[in-house]
Amino acid sequence: MIYRRNPITDGNIRSGWVLASRFARLRMDGPARREALSLDPRGQAVADPHGLALTHDQSRILVTASGTHELLVFRAAGLPLKDFGGTDHIEPSLLADQDRFFRVRSAAVPWGCV
Repeated sequence: MIYRRNPITDGNIRSGWVLASRFARLRMDGPARREALSLDPRGQAVADPHGLALTHDQSRILVTASGTHELLVFRAAGLPLKDFGGTDHIEPSLLADQDRFFRVRSAAVPWGCV
């Protein structure tokens, strides 16, 4: 989570300027900046990312969102991770391609499975 210092207003929440959900990867073999991906589509924010896992073949990244009762599914290859800059909203190209990203909504997400 990235916490902003903007006032908590309806407009700032809708614009993604209060909280921003991301996942990141870090290099473990030496110094480097983290690379991150914003998770929140404009107007359809992801709430409380909780767990992250890779599929057995490492082709997909799965992220649970406990606040919105969802499983986020990303194709791992070619993700637009950024080490600096970017926005507080998910990359629009991911929203345009359901093979690269989709959301599975559920009344109860099996957290222990991820």
